[in-house]
Amino acid sequence: FGPVSERLSSTIGHVTIEMWIRPGSPDESKNIYVHGDKANGGEVFVDIHSLDNGWYVKGGARVDARNGVRSCGAVASLPSRAWVHVALIFDGRWNLLINGIVSGMSRAEDPPVVVTRPTKKWVLGASYVGCIAELRVWKYAR
Repeated sequence: FGPVSERLSSTIGHVTIEMWIRPGSPDESKNIYVHGDKANGGEVFVDIHSLDNGWYVKGGARVDARNGVRSCGAVASLPSRAWVHVALIFDGRWNLLINGIVSGMSRAEDPPVVVTRPTKKWVLGASYVGCIAELRVWKYAR
């Protein structure tokens, strides 16, 4: 991921996380990508969830709060068990693209969840059953 000085330091700026995924068997909610720690400054995430023998992807930012977890993000369903390109983009609001098509976005009225000084913790595929390829993280909206 490069030198520490080049790591993502906030979601106040723009960011893009993109990857190819091919889900395996439907299962419970799983992290595909996490940068940071919701209990320690917040995290940027891409999760996959099962839905009636299919899947949906959720991505955005979340941070622990007094009454649970505050999150802001976008949700989109996945079309099949084939390889799918997923891109999570923050350009002032969260956009989730599936195969290049905007399939979900955060609402304009949602208060942003600011991830300040995320930890150096990076998680890829925690308990996720399936394939991940060509993960890229950009410090700008693409």
